[in-house]
Amino acid sequence: MQLHVDQRPAATDYDARWRDKDPEAFLVFSAVMHSENGTTPLLIMHGASDERVPTYQGRELFEILAARGKTTRMVTYPGTPHFPNVWEQRLDVFCEINAWLAKYNP
Repeated sequence: MQLHVDQRPAATDYDARWRDKDPEAFLVFSAVMHSENGTTPLLIMHGASDERVPTYQGRELFEILAARGKTTRMVTYPGTPHFPNVWEQRLDVFCEINAWLAKYNP
C-alpha cells in the first residue's frame, strides 16, 4: 500500500506578523495588488460593522477594479457584521448573489 504524504508548508497566520517588519507577507496575498489580473466579474458584499474584514478593504478593492474597467459591484449592509443578522439583509444577500450569477455565470 502506497501512502501519499502532503509536502505543502504549514499554513502561516499572516495576521500574527507585524506589517512594518514584513509587508511582503501581506502584499503577496493582497487582492488589490493583483487586481490587474482579474477577469471574472466580482460581486463584493460587506457588512459595515464587519470586525473580521474592515469595510475599507472591500471598498479599496471595488474602487481599484472599477478604475481598471473591471466588472464589479459592491453592496454594503449598514450595521451588519461579517454576515447579516437581520433577516431582510440575509434575504438580500441571496437575491444579490442570485441576480449576479444569473447575469455572469456561464
